[in-house]
Amino acid sequence: MSGVGRTAWIAPATGSGQAAPERPGPRYAAPMESNRARIDPRHPSVIGFDAPSSSAAPSADMVLSVLLDTEPAREWAEVFHREAERLRMDRGLLELRLVGDHVTAVGTMREPRRLAQEIQALIHRVSRLCLHLRVTSLATTPLAGGGEQVIHQPDPALQSDIDAVARVPGLAALLESTSRATGMRFAAVARVTDQQWIACAVYDMLEFGLRPGQELVLETTLCNEIRQHHALIAFNSARDEPAWRDHPTPARYGFESYISVPIFRGDGSFFGTLCAIDRDPARLDAETIATVQLYAEMIGLHLERDAQARAQVSSPA
Repeated sequence: MSGVGRTAWIAPATGSGQAAPERPGPRYAAPMESNRARIDPRHPSVIGFDAPSSSAAPSADMVLSVLLDTEPAREWAEVFHREAERLRMDRGLLELRLVGDHVTAVGTMREPRRLAQEIQALIHRVSRLCLHLRVTSLATTPLAGGGEQVIHQPDPALQSDIDAVARVPGLAALLESTSRATGMRFAAVARVTDQQWIACAVYDMLEFGLRPGQELVLETTLCNEIRQHHALIAFNSARDEPAWRDHPTPARYGFESYISVPIFRGDGSFFGTLCAIDRDPARLDAETIATVQLYAEMIGLHLERDAQARAQVSSPA
């Protein structure tokens, strides 16, 4: 494919929805490493585009190529082809297909850059759909970091809560999926009371060092604020957001990006949080936040079912 009358640019690094400025150069920009790519090599990230110039006259044989950082797994490809057909029809394209580590669009393109952004959003959506399918189809799996010793033994009531979280089906994969969806390398389920913050389950690719059963000082956590107002907190970059730039918690624990979603029991009472952090900025969007909220709801639902089942077992016949 000739490079004449074409534009290559690097994939946008944030969720701003703005592509980087057009520039001359090689057909594809240098690979761009992302948290998502490091965490889940089976789910691809966009690292470059080769698109018609915005000044090119629209024609039916225009071609736009999207370069991925890896060839997706078969399951991902199947979901992609289903979702891509909708975009192809909406945009009146002749083809929109995945071949190896490329996505290729063929047809009349009046706004190639906008189409490139839509394909990037499609790729992110497919990865999230695959994560949903994976979590909801899992049987019970061991706790993330299985076998890790509880360093601080909590009181019996809190230990019962930790044990209940450990019995959540697919918990390890759910935490891993939270990490992948957000691009944050540390994810945890925390029990939060008016006196304590205690880790119930942990997925740690950040080497943060926190283990199940360990505590943080309650008043130093953002989860304590969530316990009080029952609303999620999420930000992509503390240093870029006035509300969090000077807040002591990100500085104290050394994280730049953060999301924490409340977990409620079936009766509506507050249990704790599903949270994720990273030292690097993230690119959370509404769909990612909704995904984490869904995972938190799943945990709350399983905690309620577990409590009901144990109550039936312990009640006299």
